[in-house]
Parts: sequence; structure tokens; C-alpha cells
Amino acid sequence: MILKELDTYIATLDTPTDSERIAILDQLVTQITSKESKAFVFVCTHNSTRSQMSHVWAHVFASHFEVEVATHSAGTEATAFNIRAVDALRRAGMDIEEEESEETNPNPVYLVRYSDSHSRIEAWSKTLEDASLPTTEFSAVMTCSDADENCPFLPGASARIPLRYTDPKRNDDTPEEMADYDARCKLIASELAYVMSKAAKAQ
Repeated sequence: MILKELDTYIATLDTPTDSERIAILDQLVTQITSKESKAFVFVCTHNSTRSQMSHVWAHVFASHFEVEVATHSAGTEATAFNIRAVDALRRAGMDIEEEESEETNPNPVYLVRYSDSHSRIEAWSKTLEDASLPTTEFSAVMTCSDADENCPFLPGASARIPLRYTDPKRNDDTPEEMADYDARCKLIASELAYVMSKAAKAQ
């Protein structure tokens, strides 16, 4: 069962209406329902914000709608899961803890609890070469233009789909910071809820 606060947040999500965005989202649905992709890897340069939130929300809704697709994230560089993005997901109702470590870790693993009946999501920043990622039968979902331009070829990918989001980092350390991260979080959640809901109905 979805956590109560998260369930309340999900009820506030918007249904996508922009025809260009819907066309891109429907490509993800097609990859799932045609069985061409058994996983999504959300890619952004530093694998810190947009790709991480996309991975988490895709996992939540795949689980919620019982869609058989795995979700991951990666970048052309590994940095760390941006704490501002982590906090936006917390405000959405997720319970997120940093995995305990004996040493200070500049790239910690975050354990994301979204349900009392499912395992936590493990989220940390990684490159496309990380051993945890699928090597075949996956769709690469490019969440930023830089990653799209800097990854001309992704071996093993069944599809490469540009689903770009504006980086909320533009408002770091300003009065608009929290609102921008929350807006990006909600947009990603709304669009991936649409994808998984539609895929579930088509399966």
C-alpha cells in the first residue's frame, strides 16, 4: 500500500495535456506494451536531479499500476543524488534515509520508502557503465539535452527517447529554489503516472 501522505500527493497530480509531450510519453508506453524494453534507464549528465526523480517516480508508478518494467538512472558522470531533489521527494510524501556508512560518502545511497509492502528503492549517482544497469532490452530516456548530445551511441538500447526537463538548479540559493524543485518533481510524477497508467490499461 502506498504511504498515506504520498497517496494524498498523487491525488493532486495533473493529467498531461500538451500534445508534443504526450507524443513522447506515448513512445514510452509503446516500449512497455510491445515488450521491446524490459527496463527504462533515465539519463542526465550528472545523474543528480532530473534522472533520479524520474527513476524514483517511474518505479513508484510501475509498482502501483503493476506494470512489468524495471527502472534505473545514470549519467555521463557520477556526482551525487542532489539533496534538494531528495527533499522535494520527501515533501511529496516519500520516506527517504541515507544508507549508513562507516565513512563519509560524497555519493551516498539513499533508501526510498514509498510503500509498506514493497522494498525500498536504492538510489545513488552512477555512470552508464555501472554494473547495476541493464545492458540489453532497455529504453534510454534522455532527461536533459546535454546527456542526449554527449551520448551519441548507447549499446543495447532498444530505443532512445528524449524526455527533457528544465533543470531546477537554475534557482539554487534563491527564494524560488524550493518551488522550482517541487514543480519539477510534480511534472515528472504527473507524466510518469500517465505512462504507467496507460501501459497498465494496454497490457
